[in-house]
Amino acid sequence: DGADAARETAWAGARAAVRSSRMTRFVLEPALYIDERGWRTGRRNDAALTAPLAAYAPGVLDKRLSRVEKLARRIESLDIEERHELRKRLKRLRYTLGFFSSLYRRAQAKHYLRVLAELQDVFGALNDVEAAHSIIRDLSGAEPGLAEAGGHVLAHHERRARKQWNSALKLWRNFREEDAFWR
Repeated sequence: DGADAARETAWAGARAAVRSSRMTRFVLEPALYIDERGWRTGRRNDAALTAPLAAYAPGVLDKRLSRVEKLARRIESLDIEERHELRKRLKRLRYTLGFFSSLYRRAQAKHYLRVLAELQDVFGALNDVEAAHSIIRDLSGAEPGLAEAGGHVLAHHERRARKQWNSALKLWRNFREEDAFWR
């Protein structure tokens, strides 16, 4: 069955990723930095480590927001890869703000985080539609009998995606009007 084969291939890829040297470095490098007290040996920017967090946070948040805004200037003409990149940038901004949120008024941070989460969810749903296209195309190629059922699934997701896209544009326009309250 094509779905079973695809699942086994995906699991094999996941197991290979976990066993890779890249994963080993990902796990060990931060531990080594902590163990060797890299912040004391000058391996990193010592000035940033001694500055008050409240003075550091606005610059980091501005940088993340700027990266979002730069890509979103062309929001109506973004292709699927660019939409996915915008989602990742929104996620980075959201997680960064979540990290620094205790430095600001709770209500401001909570509202901004909620708006970011909504935007991220909409772009995630749009990305899911593209993933569904790819999966159904691959499975239909392996099992032609799935093409008709896959077409119904895709039609459902396409209708949802059109609604989601309209929602994304509206959410983005509203988000642009939000104050970057950390300034």
